Amino acid sequence: MNPKDKRKLRKEKRRIDKKRSNGKNINRHHIICSSRDGADTPKNIAYVDMYLHRDYHKLFDNKVPEEIINYLIDYFWKGQTEHVYNALSKRNQGVKQ
Repeated sequence: MNPKDKRKLRKEKRRIDKKRSNGKNINRHHIICSSRDGADTPKNIAYVDMYLHRDYHKLFDNKVPEEIINYLIDYFWKGQTEHVYNALSKRNQGVKQ
């Protein structure tokens, strides 16, 4: 791991330690799961509330982001992607929803 990544991890660890000291339970979440060869780098780690983390894995198991999007489109939205594209377009343009 390069020095820049190490600094980012240390900074993130301090932020998480502060949340923990305020009574919040925080988990490290790999965006691409380590079981699916996800790296242990800042770009692949998100720190989330432990209850949200548990619920995420209950719903999505160890799917990668592309699989999650396809899962949502196929099973929740039944192929209706217009809303997804509109939301992403607004998000990319910086429009608050």
